[in-house]
Amino acid sequence: MSTLIAEWEKQDGLILIYPHEKTDWKDSLLNVRLFYHNLIDQVIKFGKVILIVPEDLSCKNELNFNYKDLICLKARTNDTWIRDNGPIFIKKNDNFTFLNFKFNGWGNKFNFEFDNDLNNKLFSSGIFDKRVIKKDVNFVLEGGSIDYNSDGIILTTENCLLNKNRNPQYSKEAIEKLFLNVFEQKKILWLKSGKLMGDHTDSHIDMLAKFVNKDTIVYSKSSNKNYPYYDELNQMEKELANFRDCENKPFNLIPLFLPEIKDIQGNYLPATYTNFLLFNSAVLVPVYHLKEDEHALDVFKRIFFDKEIIPVDSRILITQGGALHCATNNIPHGFLKKEV
Repeated sequence: MSTLIAEWEKQDGLILIYPHEKTDWKDSLLNVRLFYHNLIDQVIKFGKVILIVPEDLSCKNELNFNYKDLICLKARTNDTWIRDNGPIFIKKNDNFTFLNFKFNGWGNKFNFEFDNDLNNKLFSSGIFDKRVIKKDVNFVLEGGSIDYNSDGIILTTENCLLNKNRNPQYSKEAIEKLFLNVFEQKKILWLKSGKLMGDHTDSHIDMLAKFVNKDTIVYSKSSNKNYPYYDELNQMEKELANFRDCENKPFNLIPLFLPEIKDIQGNYLPATYTNFLLFNSAVLVPVYHLKEDEHALDVFKRIFFDKEIIPVDSRILITQGGALHCATNNIPHGFLKKEV
């Protein structure tokens, strides 16, 4: 069986895309760039950072980055959500594979031409170990739409993967066959329920539920009966309780109560704590200056008692519908060149 490498395992680095004026960040560029500078300051202590910047910018000159563990790559991009259009890494014995799926802007909602081609630029950059091979998969798949536990389980949602705006020619059975062939996992768990207000992703799993170890799932739950998807999330909770692992054992389930944030027009933003980032000995948790932050941080401190828990103010990120997990892409150990 090949291994979809869980994010709690050892990592070589993180990939990020620097916001620029041709992205949807153009109206808040200064603030979001400040966020990215602060984020890089935090994560670079725990591993290398691959930063993708526009072709007209220099990391050292214009951006004043001077970290020895920061690798600057130039490429054209449409947006910054590298989790979704970036590579997915698998390993089987000594075979290291860089999977390149198709990306179509979350179901043709946004421009995607450059983001769909980004993996080709990444792979040809020379930063990956010579053992790493690239495999192109003719299937639209965002990295945030699947989660996995390194023990044969893939967790995903029907709302996203069966949406006709991605792969209309594929049935659920055909997707399962493709996944079991490409990923070589044992079991796919499909959530039928689970939605957040303001979510452009059609219910990405990393907005709703994520593994924190092979036996445990944290998940989004609302404490507000007036929240439009209160019942939907309760139904998702029941589905999670019925799921079984490869040994037919139930998973440990830990709720994370939704922070409710609205934009200046009064529309809900899809804020969630499941969109956290694991990077070696650090756990970066999105926070929103709300009372629910404290409960979420306590949960992560209990689960990851041996790691550093870092709260990261993610209010600027959520204005464009994402958080820490969406904005980063983990490179597992062994994939980067040692000398990079």
